[in-house]
Amino acid sequence: MQNKYLKFARFYPTISAMAIPAVVATTMCVEAGSIPDTAWSIAVKLLTFAPIASIFVALGFWFTEIARFLSLIIMERTRFKSSGRNMPTTKILMGLRPNLSQSLRIKLSEKLFLESGIELPKVDSINDESMNICINATGFMREKTRDNVILTQYNYDFGFCRNYIGGSVVAVIILLLLLSVAIFYHFTLWWSIGGLLLQSIMTWFFWRALCIAGDQYANHLIYAYISK
Repeated sequence: MQNKYLKFARFYPTISAMAIPAVVATTMCVEAGSIPDTAWSIAVKLLTFAPIASIFVALGFWFTEIARFLSLIIMERTRFKSSGRNMPTTKILMGLRPNLSQSLRIKLSEKLFLESGIELPKVDSINDESMNICINATGFMREKTRDNVILTQYNYDFGFCRNYIGGSVVAVIILLLLLSVAIFYHFTLWWSIGGLLLQSIMTWFFWRALCIAGDQYANHLIYAYISK
């Protein structure tokens, strides 16, 4: 299970984020060779892309770790705050989101107290202790539902989106370096600029997808735990 997570939620998004810089690097290498724009040049571009893509893949494991740490820093600083205090599950358990009916919240509270001794705080009780209780409750529910197939898939989706954002930061840095090289050597700029714009759009898309995946995971985590 862990190997599948590493592959789908860490390695794949990093390699996906490196695709645009690889294409831009390929076009610059072809342009540096002053190959005429013919059918032959298309074949050469494809042949040139292969070794460049291989280099990016070879560096994939290194990029994966960088992307993972960057994604954690970005998420901690922006979307989810420190230690998961702004996570969707934390907000639901604190009653800041109307995702749970009163009867379902009572059932969840009783089950958590019976199995772990964790007593959920009262609705709208906003303080550090209440947040820590909800974070601890989330961790307990995750441990209890690790064998849930649907929840595992939501976790993969969430991890893919999060680590793509981290990988995208690395990709943007590479694209900026490529743009600098293109300006210095008077290469065609629209490949580098277009790559930056496309990478930015993809980052925004996966940021939105991350928010959706986080909400889906939080809702299913609670339902999966209650029904277990």
